[in-house]
Amino acid sequence: MNLSGFELEGPYINIDDVTDKPGVYVILSIHEGKPPVVLDVGESGWSFSQGGQGIKSRLKSHNRRSCWEKHRGDGTIAFAVLYEKDGETRLRIEERLRRSFRPPCGTDPWDIRI
Repeated sequence: MNLSGFELEGPYINIDDVTDKPGVYVILSIHEGKPPVVLDVGESGWSFSQGGQGIKSRLKSHNRRSCWEKHRGDGTIAFAVLYEKDGETRLRIEERLRRSFRPPCGTDPWDIRI
């Protein structure tokens, strides 16, 4: 799935299809016959080699899940992922995706890294 020039894996409906590695994730609302709606964008993996969370762990315990549910409408929540080890690269990708889609979840000014 291509989003803003980035090739992401997915979308996955089942969170168990996501690998627990560092990377960027995009939360989508999937509606049959319509383009997906971006609900949230984030990244995970800092200190991964020392026990930090990969994408799968982050998604399973995500603090914005209620926001996804609120904004999904009648769609199904799905996950698209781009695995990336480098933290600075993840932040740049996350920022570009957030600026492109302006998702309704996680967009408080103090949440967006510039």
